[in-house]
Amino acid sequence: MTQKSNTHAREPNSLIYEVSPYLLQHAYNPIEWHSWNDDTFKKAEKLQKLIFLSIGYSTCHWCHVMEDESFEDEEVASILNEYFIPIKLDREERPDIDAVYMEVCQALTGHGGWPLTIVMTPAKKPFFAGTYFPKYQTHNRPGLLNILLKIKDLWNNNLDEVVETAESIVERIQLFHRQEQEQISTISKDIFYTTSHKILDRYDREYGGMKRAPKFPTPHLYMLLLRLSKKTDNSDCLHAVEHTATAMRKGGIFDHIGHGFHRYSTDVIWTLPHFEKMLYDQAMLLFLYVELFQKTQKDIYKQIAREIISYVQRSLMSDEGLFFSAEDADSEGEEGKYYLWSVEEIYNLLPPADADTFLREYSFSGDGNYHDETTHERNGKNIPYIQPNIDDDKLSDILQKTEQIRINLLKQRELRIKPFLDDKVLTDWNALFIASLAYAARVFNDDRLEDLVKKSFTTLEQTVIKNTKIYHRYRHKNIAITAFLDDIACLAWASWELFLLTSQKEYLLKSEEYCRLLIVNFYDSGHGGFYTTGIESEQTPFGRLKQWHDGAMPSGNSIACHVLARVGTFINNSEYINIVFTTIYRQAENITQNPSSYAFLLSVLDYLTSHRKVIIVSTPDKSNLKFQQMYALLLSKSDANTTVIANYGTNLPLLYSTQFNDAQPCVFICEHYSCLRPLLTIQEVEEYIAEQNS
Repeated sequence: MTQKSNTHAREPNSLIYEVSPYLLQHAYNPIEWHSWNDDTFKKAEKLQKLIFLSIGYSTCHWCHVMEDESFEDEEVASILNEYFIPIKLDREERPDIDAVYMEVCQALTGHGGWPLTIVMTPAKKPFFAGTYFPKYQTHNRPGLLNILLKIKDLWNNNLDEVVETAESIVERIQLFHRQEQEQISTISKDIFYTTSHKILDRYDREYGGMKRAPKFPTPHLYMLLLRLSKKTDNSDCLHAVEHTATAMRKGGIFDHIGHGFHRYSTDVIWTLPHFEKMLYDQAMLLFLYVELFQKTQKDIYKQIAREIISYVQRSLMSDEGLFFSAEDADSEGEEGKYYLWSVEEIYNLLPPADADTFLREYSFSGDGNYHDETTHERNGKNIPYIQPNIDDDKLSDILQKTEQIRINLLKQRELRIKPFLDDKVLTDWNALFIASLAYAARVFNDDRLEDLVKKSFTTLEQTVIKNTKIYHRYRHKNIAITAFLDDIACLAWASWELFLLTSQKEYLLKSEEYCRLLIVNFYDSGHGGFYTTGIESEQTPFGRLKQWHDGAMPSGNSIACHVLARVGTFINNSEYINIVFTTIYRQAENITQNPSSYAFLLSVLDYLTSHRKVIIVSTPDKSNLKFQQMYALLLSKSDANTTVIANYGTNLPLLYSTQFNDAQPCVFICEHYSCLRPLLTIQEVEEYIAEQNS
């Protein structure tokens, strides 16, 4: 299903010609929606009508609510059609436009979210912003009808005031960004200690995660804490990450039947999720759990990582090996319906003993453990979750004991009407998941995963690159939208991870090519940092802007810096490293004041200011058992600031060409711009590791 059925027998609006699943969902609204393009704005200018811009995405629950309440309503449609030029925009297709007007919304209202509602002049200059509005005023939230009528009157009777307000808003945003560009400072040497304390002060010591609901996974924040546990020699950092990682796996935010993580938890104990599932969440959480396994060697984290992979392969992967964007929170018009169970249903589906076990271990109750997010009432349905006080050993026992039950319930759940699948392919999200999958394949030494990730990366490049131009979105053989910063940065990251996985120089060269594109098309050589849009991209009245702080996934600036730092230090490219430092110091003041919002950028700074090592495991024969043992041992004991790479003689840059022994497996360790004596035996490797840990 790609769009809602035309239950009102209406003629479609112009969105029927779009490719985005979100836009197609609105193709049969009574509103005469337009897409974001030059012709639409020329029409608005000619008719001297205001633009009503509505931004959302296909799996957004409150976007569905606003559509049902207002955008399917004939009265609302008559006002929008007569007095406005209505535009629908898919935020995932156009993150550049969404980011600009979300910043406006946050500046005017103090908050943001989707659906995003903007009213602006034909010149794209906004003067009203908000998020979800019901048709009529309710619970102190103004109604859309009233808002539209007031704005219409303002435009007709106080045109100069509206234009002046819009101009002043644009000027305020532009001034903020000019002032931000002029900032440059240094970061205190104790930034990592103060950051760890700030994060731990917000850490929920009882239930994991950060205090107060809603609770989002934010994997990059916990990846930073993993690094800070070593940087600051503070074991509380590692404990906070492990506690949170297992709490999320036990909670309802994790899909205990089909695996994969939901978007976020609406309560403090991780039990009641907001049900949509996003590809980027699976990607970043996969990074987190693989790194946790690499650091602790605890099998539970490896299991969770594999569960994420199995979910994505089953539900989000195309036959070609590309990855779809998301699954909806709603099915059959009801949020979470696909994922909820009654006690009676479990007894009908399972043998009595299995039913008793499952109901007990997964916190079911007769009147339901699920509270509706809107009404806060129980409805007799249950979301499976494991009690928060269960320890890791008991958790593993429960998972093992109930695995066959889970499989049986999954088969039954597959018979239900599934949530809507947004099957568009986004370059950045695909590359991000490919990067995480390559990391998992490397740490788990999994040849099948390696084959999958190589196939997916090749297919992605062949799909989104045409005549040397890179595109952001692909769906149904249609590619469109010039690539953004995040697209190129994530492609560079995926290439780098594939190089580490395969030791094939072609992937390193690809990563360097993407790094060069980042610098040429997005880097601000005058003020540092990377613009969200490239040189040839469409510009808004605000000009080219930069996004610095992390959101649900790391910012494009931080991913670009991450890859440039890794590749730059490996190939000894000082230009890359200088760009990273300049970019970070441009945000020094903001990082110091609010380090949690710059977690991934701080991870880059940690890497550049830490004791870095490159460990080269050389072998003339990949099948040599001693080589395999050396490589696996060093990889399992390495941290985020150590690069472990295999050398088969011709796969590394020239500066590493001497780190090869064509007679036998050999380990070369390079640090402080010099190399230690080669290690020739397993015992020498073990002694080196023991010395490092002493």
